[in-house]
Amino acid sequence: KALYARARKALRPGGVLISADCYPPANGALARASRAAWHAHLVESYGPKRAESFLQAWADEDFYVPLDAELGMLQAAGFSTEVVWRKGAFAVVIGKAGRGRPA
Repeated sequence: KALYARARKALRPGGVLISADCYPPANGALARASRAAWHAHLVESYGPKRAESFLQAWADEDFYVPLDAELGMLQAAGFSTEVVWRKGAFAVVIGKAGRGRPA
């Protein structure tokens, strides 16, 4: 929330923030299936040991929320939002700075 509030304050009205990230499903079963698919992709691309090391390293710094929660945080900060691409748990989101005072 704080990051989006700072980004909104830094942008003029009409300015754009683009985020490409992981937004896991809110449903637990779907989120687990999505994580398993991501893990399988990493294993296929880098091998099991390296894939596991990536996931462990990222776990210390990454925190993912469902897409609807992410959009809500952007909107609360004063952005209008649009999802321009989505595949599985990954999406590209555009936030356009509104005309009013930033949140």
